[in-house]
Amino acid sequence: MRYLVFWIITLPLFIILVDFTVMNTQAIALNFWPLPWEMPLPAYALVFGALLVGFLFGVLVMWRHGAPARRRHRDLHRQYNVQAGELETLRRQAPVPSVGGAGKGLVKADANVLVPPAI
Repeated sequence: MRYLVFWIITLPLFIILVDFTVMNTQAIALNFWPLPWEMPLPAYALVFGALLVGFLFGVLVMWRHGAPARRRHRDLHRQYNVQAGELETLRRQAPVPSVGGAGKGLVKADANVLVPPAI
């Protein structure tokens, strides 16, 4: 279903862009004032170039806008790794609980699981 919606939107947009490109091939003189250079470009190249510049500017703005969130994510991930390492160290250092007293019903278990003695 997702691919169907994608193609329903993309195919007409692609057809419109191709039609725009074919119909706007006349040359427009791009003048680099105050420099003495002039470059003739097709109209569609100027429009697509302007769209590309706008898109890249938007990407740059959003990248800068998301920098604090990415920094916070990195810090939280680093803090999580430190705490996970501390927890693993504490689990390795914890004594294995024994149930039932000395020598009687002694059962070794994982630090997170309490096992009753066998009767």
